[in-house]
Amino acid sequence: MKFSRISDKNAALRCEGPARVRACVSATCSPPDRPIELCWRNVYLVRKADAAVLIDVESPSDRDDLAAALAQRGVALSQIKAVVVTHAHADHAGCARWLQAQGAAVMLGAGDAAVAARDTNDPLYATDLLGALLAPIFMFPFDAFTLDVAVDHEIDLADRGLPSSMSCRSLATRPDHR
Repeated sequence: MKFSRISDKNAALRCEGPARVRACVSATCSPPDRPIELCWRNVYLVRKADAAVLIDVESPSDRDDLAAALAQRGVALSQIKAVVVTHAHADHAGCARWLQAQGAAVMLGAGDAAVAARDTNDPLYATDLLGALLAPIFMFPFDAFTLDVAVDHEIDLADRGLPSSMSCRSLATRPDHR
């Protein structure tokens, strides 16, 4: 996943990459910290003072590495007010339940609520040979979780201690990523 500026006027950040429903974060505050690079994906940290939001939270096996990376950046788990999961695949949502148990609200596109609750990815449909070879690798379980916020409209994140100009919204994207 990468971020790109939607408009210089509002300095919004847009998540890019394949997903059926993608929860995204827009902000007029400072851009995310340098990505936290873990095994499968990057985790993005956006913070203001003592409040933080994480975007995508990797696989369950990355929990200790994620905790260490946050500690290295001076972020206590209690400072994480929200976790925005772009879609309910184990390599994006794997630590969501653990962070939820630490007090973070988990936000995910409403269309992925059933997948999150059942703790396993939907079948992956490869669009090329490399995808067919890699798909089985991503079919690992994660701890099931219930959404705190089902994103089906723009949501202001000010109640999470972040700037009132920071919001989360759901976007429909590539239909070939199921």
